[in-house]
Amino acid sequence: MGFYLVSAYFQHCERIEPYLQHIDSLLRPLQGKHIILCMDSNANSVVWNSKHTDLKGEALEELISQHQTANRDSKTCTFDNIHGQDNSDVTLASSSCYRKLTDWTVHSGLTTSDHNLITFNIAIDSIGITSKKQ
Repeated sequence: MGFYLVSAYFQHCERIEPYLQHIDSLLRPLQGKHIILCMDSNANSVVWNSKHTDLKGEALEELISQHQTANRDSKTCTFDNIHGQDNSDVTLASSSCYRKLTDWTVHSGLTTSDHNLITFNIAIDSIGITSKKQ
């Protein structure tokens, strides 16, 4: 069975619906597969540890209801600049690999971006994926 890692960016000044439709069209044929989706959603929701939920966050929550969020509570926000801090970066995992995603961590100060680095481990052996040795 394959493993899919998807990265997405949602432009902050645009409507979120076209992005959600595109993500949904990518995920729909992959139902039942091992999927991790990492995105800068530019949306806020208490579901992924933001301080509040905005309209974009509500729309994204609908898509997320089909997947489990892998974000963990963290003392460090995923987004941090002079205007404020929040958690607009979202990591989702399909139910088949949600529990296999461990050590989700936000690291501040490691990049020049106003988004902090997020790392996590994936226990690939436990989801039926083996590495090819050369």
